[in-house]
Amino acid sequence: MANKNREVRMGPFIVMDELPGGHNTRVFRARYRPEEGAPIMPLEYGTVVVIKLLKRESRNVEKAKKRLARETELLTLLDHPGISRAISQGRTGSSAWLATEYIEGDTLQRVRDAFIKADYRLQPQVALTLFADLAEALAKIHFLEDRQGSRMGLIHRDLAPQNLMLDIKGQARVVNFGSALKSKLSEGKEGDANSGTLGYLSPEQARAEILTQSSDVYTLGVLFFEMLTGVRAFEVEHKPPNAALEGHQKARGGPWPDNCDVSSRVRLIVDQCLSPDPAMRPQNGAELSGMLGPMVRDPNENHRRLALVARDLVMSNRERPVPLYV
Repeated sequence: MANKNREVRMGPFIVMDELPGGHNTRVFRARYRPEEGAPIMPLEYGTVVVIKLLKRESRNVEKAKKRLARETELLTLLDHPGISRAISQGRTGSSAWLATEYIEGDTLQRVRDAFIKADYRLQPQVALTLFADLAEALAKIHFLEDRQGSRMGLIHRDLAPQNLMLDIKGQARVVNFGSALKSKLSEGKEGDANSGTLGYLSPEQARAEILTQSSDVYTLGVLFFEMLTGVRAFEVEHKPPNAALEGHQKARGGPWPDNCDVSSRVRLIVDQCLSPDPAMRPQNGAELSGMLGPMVRDPNENHRRLALVARDLVMSNRERPVPLYV
């Protein structure tokens, strides 16, 4: 989109380069450089942001517009160090865009894949710190209130590793809310397997049944299991989608490996998160955070180790633009 001869502008931002995008969006890094006389935002001149731009050729433009509008609404309400921050929104031609905080780091999908490929695993206390951070962010999501002060009953629905990041300070971040939905707290919300990611669906989501916030807890439990064991909970890459979905519907995940050095207390929490019965799991992020938080020892050292993991992955990823700190 950008070229060497002409600056490409989106509102007060100048596009730097393009990042990997999704089916319906293109994603760019951009710098804050408002035009002369334009309203000034509370940003330092030159601040780097991420801009998500809707593709005009999207197969379902109206659905994509609704997803971006939903994400914009939620990110303007969410304020937490474990959640990406909304900065601005606008239009370029006929396409809407959303600008969010730029996070230097990499996805937990790449973290997971790198560890599994090398037959490594995070030390239990380091993994515990990572997931305590995610549980705390999930508590903020689950207890989010609208502008009138009413609790929204938010369910994320897709806390898969490609929607979670580890930044170069060792902080886990939730970065994508396109599938999130609001529900009546007493009723939950009907599920949709298309809204999640194969490998990380709760059984009730795979069956398109009523969802509660414990569905998000299940998804985090799947990833926690994978980080602790170094193996996938559900093998989906070499299975037909229907067969993979059937495994989720019956909650048939992998057993704990014999050589896994994880305490019985941590295993119990993970097993509770992965219960096929939603009522037997921690019911929301706050309950899970209350279980994990007191178990974390020496969080500063654990975050330092996580930061080293993130920096190693950023420097080894040749498919992304050069990091800003180089």
